[in-house]
Amino acid sequence: MEKPRLRKDLQAVPVMYRERRVIVFLDPFKLSGGDVALDAGLYPLLEKLNGQYDRLGLLGALTDLRPDGAPSLEEIDALLARFDELFLLDSERFQKKMREIRDEFFQNPDREPAFAGKAYSAEPDTLRAWIEKLEGELPPSVERSRDTAVSGILAPHIDTAVAGSVYVDVYRRIRAQRYDRVIILGINHREQDGLYSILNKGFLTPFGRIAPDGEFIGSLTEGLPPGTLASDNFGHKAEHSIEFQTVFLRHYLASSFAIVPVLCGGLQDIMPSGGLLSDDDRFRAMYEQLNRLIADSSGETLVVAAVDFSHVGLKFGHGVSADDLLPRAREQDRNILSLIARGDAEEIYRTARDTGDPYNVCGLPAIILFTLLMRESTGDVITHETYREKATDSAVTYASMVFERKGR
Repeated sequence: MEKPRLRKDLQAVPVMYRERRVIVFLDPFKLSGGDVALDAGLYPLLEKLNGQYDRLGLLGALTDLRPDGAPSLEEIDALLARFDELFLLDSERFQKKMREIRDEFFQNPDREPAFAGKAYSAEPDTLRAWIEKLEGELPPSVERSRDTAVSGILAPHIDTAVAGSVYVDVYRRIRAQRYDRVIILGINHREQDGLYSILNKGFLTPFGRIAPDGEFIGSLTEGLPPGTLASDNFGHKAEHSIEFQTVFLRHYLASSFAIVPVLCGGLQDIMPSGGLLSDDDRFRAMYEQLNRLIADSSGETLVVAAVDFSHVGLKFGHGVSADDLLPRAREQDRNILSLIARGDAEEIYRTARDTGDPYNVCGLPAIILFTLLMRESTGDVITHETYREKATDSAVTYASMVFERKGR
């Protein structure tokens, strides 16, 4: 590479590991076998890998920063070669690898699980035993009235090892119920060139395959305004938010069901307009189309919002400890949960727009759409939890809700 640059899809996280400062690069595709940790002393070089400097330019820039301690040109070359070997650079080697991965994804009629054997067991018996153990440790669930049906679930998408009991607690409430389809509103944690990405593929889980509802998906994606849908659906390849839900759905539901997997992108291109969310043709068309299809389609539909709430602390761009922000972040969470239960999606959006979303609620795009779809149902908050990550002095909040409606 003449002017090397780091990959844009990597997240660099400063971490204290055994009293040593390191920078961990979170790779969504784990191209080098996992995430990559580098000594924090390499930060000055890493910061310059932005496509603006060639080898000599890097040497000059680093010499200006540290005249007595800059690496030699040979050392820079060796580091760049090592970074490329680890797939950290946006190089021809990386591009070739990604072309292979993309081709494989698009040719496969099913989406392979990206996190089986990592976030949860790939062995069905082991996975089932883990879920049953977690459920056995929970208090008995409240019996649901016979004249109501669960129409919606709000569940986390944080690591199942962190929130396993929360997943189990909310999903056990639909045990043995029958649905023809489950619409899962997930979050794309990477950039997406449309508001939504809807994948017409089966999802493979350790418990078996879940087929897509091709007819519903075909109708949903028809006639939407430009920019509503992503140009392709590759974002589903390494995204965890929907995958985690499929594991628990496949375990708890009594019969076969189809899924409609929808990844929601960011709202950043809507918020600067200062208008209402309903002013955006793309959002309005998606909501109206979804709402109409749910009402008109035969059979029963469950809607799942796979969302987390606040992300605070050093890992998420705040200059202070998570503990300094958590009281206000959790207060905002409680306000959002109340607005979801009331069906007030516009107020959720207005608050995020007017405050600039200071606590990084990554689930907002799915939360808002889910809130509109649940306006005819009654929702209750089941849990509201916090995960603290000591190594990065950061925290993530997450919650669960169940929505019910009369009749079936």
